[in-house]
Amino acid sequence: MKKLLAFFMVMFVCVLMAGSVFAAASYCQDFLEPGNPGGRTTGLKTCDTAVTVNPGDTFAVDIWAADLPEKIVTSGFEMFYNPAEVSIVNVEPYDGTLPGPWDESGTFKMPDAYGPGSYVLGVVNVSCVTPDAGGDVSIAKITFQYLSGNATISVQAIESFNTTAGCTSSVIYDSEMGVNTFIISQGHPISSTTSSTDSSSTSTLSTIITSTTTSLTISSSTITSSSTISPSSTTSTTTKCLSELLYGEYADETKQLRYFRDNIFSQTTEGRALIKLYYLWNPIIVKAMEEDEQLQEEVKELIDSVLPMIEDAMDY
Repeated sequence: MKKLLAFFMVMFVCVLMAGSVFAAASYCQDFLEPGNPGGRTTGLKTCDTAVTVNPGDTFAVDIWAADLPEKIVTSGFEMFYNPAEVSIVNVEPYDGTLPGPWDESGTFKMPDAYGPGSYVLGVVNVSCVTPDAGGDVSIAKITFQYLSGNATISVQAIESFNTTAGCTSSVIYDSEMGVNTFIISQGHPISSTTSSTDSSSTSTLSTIITSTTTSLTISSSTITSSSTISPSSTTSTTTKCLSELLYGEYADETKQLRYFRDNIFSQTTEGRALIKLYYLWNPIIVKAMEEDEQLQEEVKELIDSVLPMIEDAMDY
């Protein structure tokens, strides 16, 4: 176990260094908590990866084309979700439907484009759209209703269509932007970015665990990670996050980890991808730690050793 945790520590250092340097065009799904109205000039663009809400609650998400190096002439996405877990209430492009840069006459919408649980949206402005100071362009605001389960909403470039195209270079950014995933799980009512994303406080540690195809033997039971087993297929009633279990919800260590996640790690494509993976495995990891005090102590020691490095990387 100690050798395995030491290996994770080395992996963490490598990921930390890479995650704070590289950036590339991507999709960003920004959960619109109270105080975040969304949109080009007023949106917070926190590029959230997960929230917890109650069944029946509605919530809105802004979808952005992020980290673009130039003006673009088109953008959009195809979106996939499980209609038994989440449903679309409203889709409002930033094309005049909501104040924004796109030409309403060039917008096309395709509900159920590939069947239930899919949606296609394309936006165009032949005069080209200039990204904001952060290199981002708002595409649309989508309102959902959460039904049940761990609902996953993924967005990516539209199949067989040059979705996000540079204005003067004619570069197509679709492959670079990849797939962006947003996870909704049952938990406390929506209140703010901080409270709704508590479960990602120690995202870097757990995503490193998910990036390896290793078996962890804990208290005579084995949790196996492999390319053929999806963590989303594992059921768990655990809703507590690692930071709450180890330090408490309002501890300084928890706040430090949240700050690092929101202001450093989530600002790059690599960091956001790693955070996403954490949300798939958090229930399993927390449950294992609750059942094994020695594992809990070892993980806490590991995170304690990393906190000074995180503090050095932060700029309050």
